[in-house]
Amino acid sequence: MSFGLDKCAVLHLKKGRLQAQAGAPAVLSDGGIIQHIGPQNTYKYLGIPEADVLDETTAKDHLKTRYSQILRQIWSSELSALNKAKATNMFGMSILQYSFGVLKWTRDELRTLDRTTRKIMNMHRSQHPKSSVERLYLPRHLGGRGLLQVENLHDRSVLSTACRIMQGKDPLLQMVASHERADKGAFILKSAQKTAQCLGITFATGRKPTMDGRPIEELALHKISARVKNLQQWQLFEDHSSKPLHGQFSGYIEKLDRELSYSWLSSSGLCSETEGFIIAAQDGVLPVLNYTSKILGDSSSGSLCRACGTKQETIYHLLSACPSYLSNRFITRHDAALRVLYYHLRYNYGVDKIPIIPYVPDQVPSVVENDNCKILWNFPIPTTCQLSATKPDLVIFDRKTNEIFLIEFSCPAEYNMAAKDAEKKAKYGGLVFDMQKQYPRQKVKLVVLLVGVLGGIEVAMRKRLESVPHCQKSADFLLMQCQKAVLLGSMNILRHHLGRTF
Repeated sequence: MSFGLDKCAVLHLKKGRLQAQAGAPAVLSDGGIIQHIGPQNTYKYLGIPEADVLDETTAKDHLKTRYSQILRQIWSSELSALNKAKATNMFGMSILQYSFGVLKWTRDELRTLDRTTRKIMNMHRSQHPKSSVERLYLPRHLGGRGLLQVENLHDRSVLSTACRIMQGKDPLLQMVASHERADKGAFILKSAQKTAQCLGITFATGRKPTMDGRPIEELALHKISARVKNLQQWQLFEDHSSKPLHGQFSGYIEKLDRELSYSWLSSSGLCSETEGFIIAAQDGVLPVLNYTSKILGDSSSGSLCRACGTKQETIYHLLSACPSYLSNRFITRHDAALRVLYYHLRYNYGVDKIPIIPYVPDQVPSVVENDNCKILWNFPIPTTCQLSATKPDLVIFDRKTNEIFLIEFSCPAEYNMAAKDAEKKAKYGGLVFDMQKQYPRQKVKLVVLLVGVLGGIEVAMRKRLESVPHCQKSADFLLMQCQKAVLLGSMNILRHHLGRTF
């Protein structure tokens, strides 16, 4: 066995004081030499420079600089938004986490580091400056970006370290515990108690330390950390949802399927700029005239829509109700999402031998058929009586099961999805009744699929799509692909109308 002597150093201390006369290097029995640390030199351990005393200011400045460098490299790269968030948590936070419980970080310093993260994201157009801060640190299945918050990570680390010290049976850990209880330069227990107080946890450090009345010795450390993390996430979610502007979209999602409505954050693979733009639209902070006049107080341009001039220019008006975009951009977004399902059906019915990418810009044929099926795309259906609606988006004649599926797809505003669902069923109810008379030996089903303009999906949408042939096993995937197409179409409309926003 050999030692890397160039990475070793000697420091002579007596009663906690540096011995000036003991500055000579140490000579080993085999002739090896270990250099002595001088008064001005330090030894780096886990990224923290150490000597006879810990120079916290220098150590913190080094960590802050390194943290900023890592963030700039990550957020200027070509990674997807999801991978950038993972890289920040993995490479950026690991630099700081070593110092938690060793260096005395103040609340202002921790919050400054979080502001540095948001500033760098804004510099690379990945985070709107007016977007919800809490949503940035929520997990993605709750609609957040999945980043670790420096302040919360520090609190979890300190509380876990304090519990580990109080649980320790090792003599050295017991010495640390007695030193912390003596309150002579101690800070870990103080920080842990402040963290527990903010989260509503009772953390006592007496002779028999307890947490919420239970002895700490009986608590598993991983359960303590998981509980603290859940409490922090719940506080962030409550703070975000209670905001009148930022929490408006979250209120709409409460009536929808939250898991599917936010599935695009984990599965779409969008770039960070597009993800930040969608989040800003959901938070309602894009510079539409209604926002600039009523929230920012700039009424010089009025609040009427610049495209149609008839209604208030809001995000939902531009994405779902503006008559100027009704006949072109709304239809383009609608067809882009529906093509995902259309080409999936064509391949699984055997019409296409090779899967066709649904985003390829080509003309969709009105009628395709083979021995298994007949699929109509936006094709008028002959009826026995005059009806107002005879042209559903997709019609599938399944020749093996003797079933006919009328599929109607729409992209309404999230607050209007229930009304749109009832409207579609009433609109095509007469056609279903008429086709049942024309084809008495076949069962006619109407399937209404709705994806909100900002990604909202109803609770019953999965079951409806599973009722369509060849969609039962891939319903979630198809919904996520349709959702992605709708979101990209909506962002295209907003970018066309607003231009560069941040």
